[in-house]
Amino acid sequence: MKYRKPIISTDVDGPKEVLRNEVDGLMVAHEPREGLDERIAQAVVRLIEEPELTNKMVENSFVRVKEKFSYKALEKRMEYIVGKVD
Repeated sequence: MKYRKPIISTDVDGPKEVLRNEVDGLMVAHEPREGLDERIAQAVVRLIEEPELTNKMVENSFVRVKEKFSYKALEKRMEYIVGKVD
């Protein structure tokens, strides 16, 4: 996301919390395990065949990582949390 590269991930818990399918990158079904390599290959082909979508997702993910996961964003969230505790 930070490096402006297209993202393909499986739909397991960690990435599902960060990546929005077809907004920031492509998610492929992790289960069933059979055919996972084919689903990933299809996603790669889609990135190649749909450059406009790919570029849009790359830019969306770059903006998202800056807004949600930068040190500045984390600092703001911590200040908010600490303010709630005081």
